[in-house]
This record gives sequence, C-alpha cells and structure tokens, in this order.
Amino acid sequence: MPQPVTTSPEPSVRLFIAQWPSSEVRQALLEHSGDWVWPTNARIMQGPHLHLTLHFIGAVPSGQVAALADALNVPAEPFELRLELTEVWRGGIAVLRPVLIPPPLVDLHRALGDVLRRMNLPIDARPFSPHVTLARRAQGAQPPSTPIAIRWPCRGHALVVSEQGSYRVLNDYGTSALAPAPEANPPFDETDFPPRAPGL
Repeated sequence: MPQPVTTSPEPSVRLFIAQWPSSEVRQALLEHSGDWVWPTNARIMQGPHLHLTLHFIGAVPSGQVAALADALNVPAEPFELRLELTEVWRGGIAVLRPVLIPPPLVDLHRALGDVLRRMNLPIDARPFSPHVTLARRAQGAQPPSTPIAIRWPCRGHALVVSEQGSYRVLNDYGTSALAPAPEANPPFDETDFPPRAPGL
C-alpha cells in the first residue's frame, strides 16, 4: 500500500515590533535598573534586550517575512517619550512606563496594527500599555525612592526577531537601531502586559 506523502512544516521566525532605544537611552535604562533592589531570583533584562514593545506578532512563516517587513514601513511622526512610572505587575514583571502616552505613539501603534490585520496576523486585544520590561520574577522588588524621568526621543520603529534567547533587529524603520550583542536572555514573552491598564 502506498505510504502517505508527508511534508515538513515551513520554518518560521518569532517576531515583534518595538521602539528600540539609542545607546544613550539604553544606558539611562541600565542605570535606573541598577538602582532597584532586586530579589535574588529576579531575571534582570540585559542592556541589549531593553526595548518597548509595540506589537507582539509571534511565529511567522519565513516565506512571509519579507512582505511583512515591507508592509510595516509606515510613516511615523517623531515624539519624545518620558518614562517616569515604576511598577511591578502581576506575575512579577517589573516595568518602567510613561504617565502620559504621546498621541504619535498611539497613532503608530494603530497604524502598525492595521498592517497586521490586513496580513491576517494576530493583534493583542488588550489596551495598549507601553512599557519597558526591566526584570521578570521580580515579586518584592523595590524601585528607587528618587523620582525618575528618562527622556526617550523616538523616531520610527524596528521589526525584531527573537531567537535562542537573543533579540536581533531585522528591519529598522528610522530608529538607527543596531542589532544587539548575543548575550543570552529570557526569550520575549507576550505575557509581559498588565491584565488591564485603567486610563491607558
């Protein structure tokens, strides 16, 4: 009896869209992270992996990546993001986030979401809550007592691939982002969002 023909699944890559910080902003984030008191089991984000997620996409077939990268080249108005609020979310996610979300950031998030919908890619239904993840497993972490206000000039965005515990900028849309060094870090986790973010 003839045996059924089997085909291997198409390879895929794990993608997300992010604001990718400049070296100056990255250094400020690292200095702020160093001022926290972390529990011994906290998984602190290393410098090359600090970013602000715009959309988590997940696994995308390799054959669709080029078309997606082209479609994500949407215009973006420059803006300044002020990171001022420290929180530890449910699940032990320590974050730094803005008090006010600049309207151009909201517009960019919406425009990129429209692209993903047109390409039948998943969209997170939860309210957009922009943040930088500083650490995971951070229950009980103590943020600095002094006020923080990191100014982040934002221009464009980046399409990033998560592979084997590292992040790599695949396409840079005006951010002048550089691919991060290969230090190992926990893979990007789409659960790095609050259950709900009132007022955001």
